[in-house]
Amino acid sequence: MVRFVCLGILLATTISATAQSNLNPREVRVQVSVNYSVPGPFGDSEDWVKAQESARRALYMVADRECTILKETIATECRLETMNVNANRHRQPQQDMINVGSSMTFRVMLK
Repeated sequence: MVRFVCLGILLATTISATAQSNLNPREVRVQVSVNYSVPGPFGDSEDWVKAQESARRALYMVADRECTILKETIATECRLETMNVNANRHRQPQQDMINVGSSMTFRVMLK
């Protein structure tokens, strides 16, 4: 299931990033938003709980990877300041969907 969720991230991720200046001109905040949907099990079951956990785990992996990407591109230092995660069920007649999203704020020191 984790492999499927990660594939869903690659196929259906919307990412936007904005930088906000602070007092130190070399330090900025970068905000990243990620939203995607993946099929979940139909109805209520333990599998549904596991599917939501897997989707949230994928978002945490995105947050971890984002600092690596920032360091490879614009930053010498990076740390996650805040992260909001939500996971919702979207009921469909034959296949329920899991809609997940996250907003993350990173503080980075520019190169």
